[in-house]
Amino acid sequence: MAGKDIAADEVLGKHADWVEELKKTYTFTEDNALDIILQETGKVFAEVLEDAGVYKNNPEGKTAFHKFVDYVNQLRLGGLDRRNALIATGKTRMRPILMNTITTILGLIDMAVRKSAGPALMQPVAVVCIGGLTYATLMTLLVVPCIYEMMNKKELRTVSEADLEILDI
Repeated sequence: MAGKDIAADEVLGKHADWVEELKKTYTFTEDNALDIILQETGKVFAEVLEDAGVYKNNPEGKTAFHKFVDYVNQLRLGGLDRRNALIATGKTRMRPILMNTITTILGLIDMAVRKSAGPALMQPVAVVCIGGLTYATLMTLLVVPCIYEMMNKKELRTVSEADLEILDI
């Protein structure tokens, strides 16, 4: 059941330019006004965090898996043995991986459990995203280190610039 229409000005106050843009984009009702405000506020908050350097969008396209393995390799090249490098990487990378996963899942829970008409269309997407994030986190923190331990028996070595010039890379 849709709520009665309310003016966006009542909800958002005196921010006329922003309100006009939102009026063009959304239809405000009592049921969806809070959702729209939280969505737009979340976008602004993410931009502020990125500008402040707290959060960085990942332009290289590296996943948590890639960063985990890369950090293990860096520690091994720095002199740690394979097992200690995996343990140190697990301790170092666990916090950012869990923070990223938990905050995203918490943001999706509202959409996954809400029963009103708008979010109901996106509910399956939210459930799949929550499941996928949980699966990827478990893979990164539990399975990847085990596979790395089993597969990487050789010692790592550094490649010098002279070796790359010989290969013409």
